Order: sequence, then C-alpha cells, then structure tokens
Amino acid sequence: MILKKREKPQELILYELLETRKTLNTEERKKYNKLKKGYEGECMFDSYTNNLSNDARVINDLLLLQNERLFQIDSLILVNHQLFLFEIKNFIGEFYFEGGDFYKEPGYEIENPLIQLKRSHSLLKRFLQDKKSTIQIHPYVAFVNPECTIYQVPRKNSIILPTQIIPFFKRFSKTNIKSNEKNLMNQLLTAHQSDYIINHPPVYSLAELKKGIVCENCGSLETEISNQYLYCNNCQTKEDATKAIVRTIEAYATLFPTSAITTKQIENWCGYTVTSNRIYRVLQRYYHPRGKNRWIYYTRQQT
Repeated sequence: MILKKREKPQELILYELLETRKTLNTEERKKYNKLKKGYEGECMFDSYTNNLSNDARVINDLLLLQNERLFQIDSLILVNHQLFLFEIKNFIGEFYFEGGDFYKEPGYEIENPLIQLKRSHSLLKRFLQDKKSTIQIHPYVAFVNPECTIYQVPRKNSIILPTQIIPFFKRFSKTNIKSNEKNLMNQLLTAHQSDYIINHPPVYSLAELKKGIVCENCGSLETEISNQYLYCNNCQTKEDATKAIVRTIEAYATLFPTSAITTKQIENWCGYTVTSNRIYRVLQRYYHPRGKNRWIYYTRQQT
C-alpha cells in the first residue's frame, strides 16, 4: 500500500517550465538534467514497489527534521515487521569503489552514496528512538539504471545493483501489519516537512521569458489558436484551446506565485495570441475572482 505517492519535485517543475521560455545557462542546464535524471530513476524504482503486496507500507519522498537537521528519504518501506530505507541512484556508466571512495571511470571521484545513506540511516534511527520505536532498519542504495556497471563492490555492503532489484523484492513474504507499526508510519507521515522551501531556486524575471502558449507535446511556442483548438506548427499537435489556456495560466501561477492573475497579465503571458474576452471567460470559469471592476484578479480554486 502506497501511503505517500511520489510527486514531481517543485524545483524540477520550475525548470521544465523555464526551459520552454528561455535558454538555460550551463549551471541551470546541469541542475535541470540532474533533477530530471533523479526523478526518472525514482519512478523506475516505484515500478517495482508498486507491485508489493498490500501488507507492505510505502512512503516516498519523506523529508524529516531531526535535531534541526533536515534529511530526505527517497523511499521507506515497512514489510515483514522491518523498515527498509532506500537511497535511489539513476547512474549511467561505469563506476568503482576504491579505498572507501567512489569513482566514475576513468577516475573521477564523486560523492559516495554509501556516505549519504549512512547519514540518512543515522538520523532516521535517532528519530525513531525519540518515538520509542525499536523497529529494525535496513538501509540500501539502489542503483536502478540497467546501463550502470559497478566494480569492486565491497562484500559486506548495502548496495542493490540493477540486476538484483527484482529478486530483492521477491523475497518478501506476506505478513499482517501490527497496530503499533501502523501508528509508526502515521507518525512519520505527520512529521513530513511539507512546507520545505527550495534553498537555491532558479532566478528569472517575467521580462526575460518568452511569451506565448507552449505546445504540450513538443514544448514549442510556434502555436496558434483557431476556433476551439490550439495548433502547433512544429509538430502538428492539436489541443483543446480552453485546456491549453488553463495550462498556460497554471504555468504563470507556478512561476510567479506572488503575482496577481489578471486578464491583462495572462494576455501578455500568452503573447497576445488570445483575446482578452476569451481569457476573461476562462478565468471566470476556472478561477476564483477577487476584487471588483478594474481591480479584479483571480486565485486558483481549492482542490
């Protein structure tokens, strides 16, 4: 049973929206690719955990605070009366361990995932001790990409290689979860730091971003609205016009959460490819109006 689904990181969403409207610099591109690759790897891992029996309990993207120290757990699974902590890596290429360090061929030292795992394990253990829990914790680094090869893996290790993932999860048997274990998982969910703020968000301004309606299929801004549809001149995709306008308003609200959503602002954001009357009708239908007359603005509807 999935107690907390994995959600696309907010920072990745920002970069995806920005990529279609500006040229990312080298550092931004590097950060975007890292976030994208990491999320894709986590989704690969989820394809295995989604098939676990209902007696297993899965929490994804758990962010906890222990003694003023923030730490993230990619996946935490309660099964067979034990907790399994997973650090997920979507590495591609050839890697090796040597002298307690971790390298990528041909000899570039990179951050050792076992050290990251050790930190998360230590903080989670203290967190559970504070909750008076003595449940066993088994920490693992899971390398999910089949194009990853790792040499000189320590014999006594907490590593799951790509070819070992399926056999690893097959070994679990069905057991009834205890009431104290249910309570523990609920405590972990309650302690999740949902209001976490991105430390170093991308920097951008409205003026530097390209205006228009982005094609949902190829990301091109070479689009135009005709009657009830948005047409992409790059990939020939056709999309319902109202849906495309709402999607574009949502992109604006995500990138500029403190800015007012007004007919004028959205008309500019759409590159003046949509009439103000049409935008007004969409805002009236899908958003909450606030204020009156010329001071009217809109907020997202609560879901």
